[in-house]
Amino acid sequence: MVLLAIFGLNLLPIRYTAVLLLVAALALLVLEAKVGGHGALAIAGIVCLAFGMLTLVAAPVPELRVSPLIAIAVSAAFGAITVFLLRLAIRARRMKIAARRGRHGGQPGQGHGTAVARGSCIGGREIWRAVASEPIAAGAALRVVGHDHYLLRVEPAKGVHMADARG
Repeated sequence: MVLLAIFGLNLLPIRYTAVLLLVAALALLVLEAKVGGHGALAIAGIVCLAFGMLTLVAAPVPELRVSPLIAIAVSAAFGAITVFLLRLAIRARRMKIAARRGRHGGQPGQGHGTAVARGSCIGGREIWRAVASEPIAAGAALRVVGHDHYLLRVEPAKGVHMADARG
């Protein structure tokens, strides 16, 4: 497919500045995904993509040029996909930061697995690896007392029913 594209582009009068705009658009969209900014690089990439597609073919016959409707539609589709993926990435990055800050301290949870001092628990809406000072039965209420990166330190919750622990 790449060889056919090169052959086809060789037959058409291509503007090399438009090809550079398309390469810049790709680079800006990749940088936006890597840097995780506020969308400025993605907007610049979409604008470069639209202008690059609109000016790609310098043909004297209008039928050989890229249709403005197609160029705008493709740019809008890439923009919508980029915005959607960036929102997912930013949300995932914020969740990871919140987990590192120890937002689970003092929160109720539920034992998950067998009755051992090292296992897993349900804290919030997530399943975490956990370690306890004493064995906790599966389904028993517990309280988070601290964390080490992605390992929660828990203890049995005294007088807490599971309806209260689920929140």
